[in-house]
Amino acid sequence: MKAKKEYLMGASVVVETDCLPLLGMITNCSTLDMTMLNWIAYIKLLNPEFKHIVGKENVVADMLSRARYDGEEDMVEDVDDVGEEFFSISLLRKDSEDAFKQDLYDGEWLEIGRYLSMLNRQEWWMNEEFRRVRRKAYNYMLKDGYLWK
Repeated sequence: MKAKKEYLMGASVVVETDCLPLLGMITNCSTLDMTMLNWIAYIKLLNPEFKHIVGKENVVADMLSRARYDGEEDMVEDVDDVGEEFFSISLLRKDSEDAFKQDLYDGEWLEIGRYLSMLNRQEWWMNEEFRRVRRKAYNYMLKDGYLWK
């Protein structure tokens, strides 16, 4: 979009994508990340019309989404499993007590903060509870020990 800015300005721009999270991020714009906000503002500057198309009908999808890999059968099948061990070894992570001020929170916010501070599953969480907490955690972030939406 940036490379063709002169061509797109003032034109009727239709963005077709099979990525629902991308559509939600652009239309709702609830992120605190300044880089993302700049990109979203730039995209909205073109006043595009967004359309969702089913992935199987997206015949012009990029090569990465349609590529096949050696050993593909060994890759993760269940999307809910992705992220369980993600960042389990992190150079950026501080001690979990420093990363999240647990004494300020209770209930669901405490669980979300614990998950975000360690990015792994608590022993006492059942599968369903872990999935629920992880899904809700996508809408929050930790900064200086505090939970932000």
